[in-house]
Amino acid sequence: EEIQPTVSVINDVSASMLLPSEIKLNAAVSLAGIFMSSAINSECAVSWWTFGNGMSSLWPLSRFFPEKVPDKIDGTKTLAEELSSLAQPLPRHGLKIVISDFLWQDPPPDTIRSLMKDGCALIMICVLCQEEIKPALGGIFSLSDSEKGGRLDIEIAQTERDAYADRISTHLDLWKE
Repeated sequence: EEIQPTVSVINDVSASMLLPSEIKLNAAVSLAGIFMSSAINSECAVSWWTFGNGMSSLWPLSRFFPEKVPDKIDGTKTLAEELSSLAQPLPRHGLKIVISDFLWQDPPPDTIRSLMKDGCALIMICVLCQEEIKPALGGIFSLSDSEKGGRLDIEIAQTERDAYADRISTHLDLWKE
């Protein structure tokens, strides 16, 4: 039986993708476009999914490229949560490409297991801004929780910057394993 190769591109559209600016979201969507164009040129069936604001298929298996990103970018759900509540499953036995900042607390193995179920390959691409990896010099900052709406004024000294750098590095290392 002949089966057409399938590529599912899965984009994070949670609120964290808009911080500190739209650069991350624009980069993630651009990467999705590159992968989808390559898959179409290779005669694969392609689908484009989003998570973080309710898992949804923006673009069904077809040969036409999407024209815009989702209108509503304010979700708070993780990919593992979204996958577990998905009514229509992701296409089976294909390549899955996840593009995200991976800034959630779910253990990476749980998310990866959910994605690898029925799939033959998985690529995970982490998109972060320079400010997230190496935050600006210390000082007084106003922090806004983009997902829950909270606000906190805080002074960040060198010790806090060092602690943040250690935590983000540890978190990203979990995804590398």
